Amino acid sequence: MGLPVNCVLATGLVLAVAGCNEAREREEPPVVFADIDPILQEHCVRCHSGPDAAANYSVEDYLETIRCVPADEPPPPPATLPSDSTAPILVVLERPDPDLHAELLNAAQTEALTTWVVEGAFPANRSTHPGQWTDPRTGDVALRLDSAILVVLERPDPIFTPSC
Repeated sequence: MGLPVNCVLATGLVLAVAGCNEAREREEPPVVFADIDPILQEHCVRCHSGPDAAANYSVEDYLETIRCVPADEPPPPPATLPSDSTAPILVVLERPDPDLHAELLNAAQTEALTTWVVEGAFPANRSTHPGQWTDPRTGDVALRLDSAILVVLERPDPIFTPSC
């Protein structure tokens, strides 16, 4: 005689829950969005916010800051990728232009922004996602706006594309 169905289901549920509680160790990132946001608010949001944001790029929140930026050639790149000095959000700070982006930040602020980008542009909440978090810039997710609510699809439908 086999095990009762309820016993088998309960055992499966316990194993599933136990598997979800696996702790993953990772070092805390040295700089997170909470460290960068005050810099953006002080120096960038004046021009890069609202419906008429300069260059159609906003830094009002984390997702806006890491999203794709307008580009001369498709596809538009994410502002914080690649995770090196060629990321658009860093390149614009080095380019002399009429808007004087190169003079906006001091050396410490530029270093903090560079470290944030190079280390992976982690969100503001260091402890909310211990171990691993889903980066909305990758192909692992797709973002969709439903009635002004951002929906993160971990297994995207083919209709929605995770790229810019």
